Amino acid sequence: MKLAAHLVFPILVLATSCVTTEPPPEKRVRLEIRLASFEATPGYKQMRVLDGQQLIYVGAVEVVGDREVVAAAVREGADGQTRIALQLSQGGAKRLHVATVASLDKPFAVMIDGKLVAAPVVREPIASGQLEISGMFDDLEALEIVDNINEGR
Repeated sequence: MKLAAHLVFPILVLATSCVTTEPPPEKRVRLEIRLASFEATPGYKQMRVLDGQQLIYVGAVEVVGDREVVAAAVREGADGQTRIALQLSQGGAKRLHVATVASLDKPFAVMIDGKLVAAPVVREPIASGQLEISGMFDDLEALEIVDNINEGR
């Protein structure tokens, strides 16, 4: 009778994965409110609002941006239009107030991801740090913008 010897060796397999565990790239929304003018101004760039109706000149300096936003929400205006409501930090509110005092009857450029979405005319100083943006976005786009602003805080 032949005895067969079987040796069993435990095999340890170390595998490295090609898949990384890094989070997906951030889809952070860039919100900027800048000084603007209806007339050509040195250092200002000519831009058209997304709706294609209005042409303004946009300053290079940001008055406030998404980093000064402490809360963002989607609201429906009295006219039924979707709006993005923003509450600014104390510092952002002060900068916006100073800029709106100096910019009465002039437009402001509201930019999202480098696109000019609105160019409201400043009718009175904004001291509260609360503002609403209406523009060329639907409910779903507004919700995505708000979610990304809130996640970026």
